[in-house]
Amino acid sequence: MKHRNLIAVIKNFVIFLVIYLLLSFMAVMLIYEGLFARTEPYGYSVFISREDIEQQYAARDVKFDSCGFSVSAAIYGETKDKLVILGHAKDGSSADILPEARFFLENGFSVMTMDFVGHSNSEGNSQSGLHQSVYDMENAIEFARSEGFENIYLYGIGIGGYAAASCADEDGVRGAAAISAYSSIQELTLEYAVDKMSILGYLEYPIMLLYQQILYGEDMKHNAIEGINSSDVPVIIINGTADDKVKYDGAALINAADRITNENVIYKTVENGVHLSIMRTEEARNLIDKFNEDAYMLYYEHDGNVPVAAIDDLYETVDREAASQLDAGLMNEILSVFGSA
Repeated sequence: MKHRNLIAVIKNFVIFLVIYLLLSFMAVMLIYEGLFARTEPYGYSVFISREDIEQQYAARDVKFDSCGFSVSAAIYGETKDKLVILGHAKDGSSADILPEARFFLENGFSVMTMDFVGHSNSEGNSQSGLHQSVYDMENAIEFARSEGFENIYLYGIGIGGYAAASCADEDGVRGAAAISAYSSIQELTLEYAVDKMSILGYLEYPIMLLYQQILYGEDMKHNAIEGINSSDVPVIIINGTADDKVKYDGAALINAADRITNENVIYKTVENGVHLSIMRTEEARNLIDKFNEDAYMLYYEHDGNVPVAAIDDLYETVDREAASQLDAGLMNEILSVFGSA
């Protein structure tokens, strides 16, 4: 009798485990569908525009393929000597990093900006996931080489920073700047799972990792740490202590310094630096914070249905030049790193 009871308990446990795993896997798929939903082009920006840059520098639209999707990009400047490829943050677009594009142009570089797959003007029904930016950066580098650029530098924020670090070992790359980047998909996934689900996150983490393993396979092994260690090019890693997306003492790339063997890496901590505006001046960060507060108030005042005229009026109040000002110290450190290549 006891033997039969034990068999029944084991059988019920196996059934429960199978049902739990199936439901967890379905939940993870739904979570990722929401997290990596496509972002459409947005007609407004608090930063300088492409038209502002085109007043001084030549610009041309280009496209290249990445994983079967057409990526929308632009090349600014005419020098073939050195090119900086810029990668934006998750849910963003190339418009968000035009201030950096202008900075590099002013310092003698040509620049390529792009919208990652599933973002803005590029194809893709979704953002695909955390590794897609690496594929896009790899294909951007290959395209740049086909255009005759021999000395290529990478600059990225968030998923763009992860891509910049991961691709530091690509042919033609002479240096990289990884801003607000995470060290690996595994570490960021665990951080997200525990942050959102507490102790349950440790149970869901293997399922979340399995789903991404299905998506990316062996490519997941080539992460930001591996990309840096597989090269000897100079790399600068910049993370902020107040990052709300990638925890400074957690999945942040700077927290993996003890696992980075490339001796040409510089680490920079920005006290109270947050994920997206870490490279902006204090004045610019304050302007952006004030704008966001006003935008949230406008949203709630109109129950989410804000009239176009009200949006236009809000953006008219923004000093786009002031909001676009970059921290000269940080940007010049990046220039110094690129110059040491």
